[in-house]
Amino acid sequence: MTLKPGERAYAVLVWRNTTEAGTPVNAPYVRVWAKPGARPVTVTPELDLGTTGKLGVGPWKKDTASDATGTRPSTAPSTP
Repeated sequence: MTLKPGERAYAVLVWRNTTEAGTPVNAPYVRVWAKPGARPVTVTPELDLGTTGKLGVGPWKKDTASDATGTRPSTAPSTP
């Protein structure tokens, strides 16, 4: 995907917070690469991954929901 200046993209993070057995895992940050070889960006969402310790990442999608100021609506984008 190629973005023009001012355009945005997003990817959805998904996890299951299961605490049935094992030691809970806290992910204090996520490191994101826009493309192979690019410098990473660190995001600090403080994810509680429960005892699964797994984080899924969806595909990058062009953000068409931002308004002219670049602000997204308060609701998260829907996933198919």
